Amino acid sequence: QDVKVVALSQTIPQENRASLERLGGWPGPLISDVDGSIHQKWGRLTTEGAPQPGVFLIDRKGTVAFYAGAPRPYSDLDQLWKDLRT
Repeated sequence: QDVKVVALSQTIPQENRASLERLGGWPGPLISDVDGSIHQKWGRLTTEGAPQPGVFLIDRKGTVAFYAGAPRPYSDLDQLWKDLRT
């Protein structure tokens, strides 16, 4: 069950690095999406332009779980782990 955890932030890389140091690291890459283009593409911006949290499952081929034409975020981590095991 090779699962990679990737985080996406609108914070600049230098601030992300400082946050990771304070937290003691992160189990995967942290991508800085300063202009919000990735958040926007994946439907994770509010109408005011603020980023929304979300977790997405992406397989080795790059396939994402989609719902209604957009990547489906997981807000229920219990459901996420159930889906990972199936």
